[in-house]
Amino acid sequence: MIDSNIYVIIVAGGSGKRMSSSLPKQFLIVHDIPIIIHTIRKFDKALDNYQLIVVMNSEWIGYWDELAQRFNVREHSVVEGGAERFFSVKNAINSIGNILNNDVVLIHDAVRPLVDEETIRNVVKQSKEKGSSIPVVPIAQSLREKTGEGISCPVDRSKFIIVQTPQGFNLAKIKDAYNFDYQRDFTDDATVFEAAGYELFYTEGKSFNLKITYPEDILLSGCLLGK
Repeated sequence: MIDSNIYVIIVAGGSGKRMSSSLPKQFLIVHDIPIIIHTIRKFDKALDNYQLIVVMNSEWIGYWDELAQRFNVREHSVVEGGAERFFSVKNAINSIGNILNNDVVLIHDAVRPLVDEETIRNVVKQSKEKGSSIPVVPIAQSLREKTGEGISCPVDRSKFIIVQTPQGFNLAKIKDAYNFDYQRDFTDDATVFEAAGYELFYTEGKSFNLKITYPEDILLSGCLLGK
């Protein structure tokens, strides 16, 4: 008897504006394969069994269906995204029925194809044990805070961390958290979870797990995916 399930939500609602591309960045090609396919294949390698949910802007669902068939993507459900990431994730979570007490969900950016198997497995393990798991990395560069037009001051970088995905949660708890009304400072799922009063637990992320945002990120990810 199954006492828990693993769900993976791939958030693929990007528009490609910062890429100066008519094609959303999750569909851009790296080594003859769309970025989102690279991303999903990382979860296929890391997890023996999981249920996949892809969140997609409605105008690109048909395009995605063709890609999924061409690249033999595992059986999955497709959920229409919302105006903000918050609503896209909420739609995906609400599409899941019959939640078991120990079910966990990993929520991951489609444009993070460099996530490694170790991170994925660690997030699953900690989410089951503690109810949440957020991969983070320290900041290596120097930081300055803008204090005015053309004015800035140095800050202590040791007080800051970079938050990555996949972010993992007990499914029942994150579903409860997404019953909250949307707030502009809900920048990721961890902030939603924390606002609902649940505790965040961190795990070690990897510096190479970058989020593809700008054209130069495509070049870098291409080099790393080619290894």
